[in-house]
Order: sequence, then structure tokens, then C-alpha cells
Amino acid sequence: MFYEVAFLTHLQKERRLSQHTLVAYTNDLAQFLSYCQDTYSLTSVSEVRHLHIRAWIVVQMQAGQSARSINRRLSCLKTYFRFLKKRGLIEATVEDDATVMTGLSDDDLADLLDAA
Repeated sequence: MFYEVAFLTHLQKERRLSQHTLVAYTNDLAQFLSYCQDTYSLTSVSEVRHLHIRAWIVVQMQAGQSARSINRRLSCLKTYFRFLKKRGLIEATVEDDATVMTGLSDDDLADLLDAA
């Protein structure tokens, strides 16, 4: 179970994010979860590890996404995992691995792509 509907409802009703942010976060989360399900056959958010996020970042970079877009996607995931942890839906988060969830510069992204 991934709890994406609960998360998006939280963003809309409790956090009152702008419509543009909601659309972006909805798309970002859907892309990430689809990637995890299609590539790794994950069936629950508790199975997600920082390596899944790193691999997804590399895919985004290879698709030509800018550092700004990738950082927004990371912000979405950081907010998502915090939400799940606060609600007691998961015990630990990949957010606890700060190297994944910090903003990345263009150079950091290039280094990550070179390592892949």
C-alpha cells in the first residue's frame, strides 16, 4: 500500500498547497511510484529504499530533466515520507538518509550520473 490518496488529500486540505504545486506533486509521486512498481515490483511504500530513489534520479537525469525539476521531485518525496512517518504508516523513512533527500546541484547530479 502506498497511501498516495491520503497524502494528496493532506496536501490539499491541511497544507492548502497551491493548485500548481498539487498538480506537480501528484505527477511526481505517480511517476516515482510507477517506477518503483514497474522496475522493482514493489507493493508497499515500506519496501522503498534510498537506492530506489537514487536510481529514479538517474533515470530523470538521463531523460534530460533539470536539477531544479529533480530537486522539486525530491522535495515531494521528502514531504511524502514525512507524512507517512508522522501518521505512523511507516516506521523509518528513506528521508533519514540525508544524502538522498538534500537538494542536489548540477555538479552533484552529474557526479551521480557518472557513478551510475
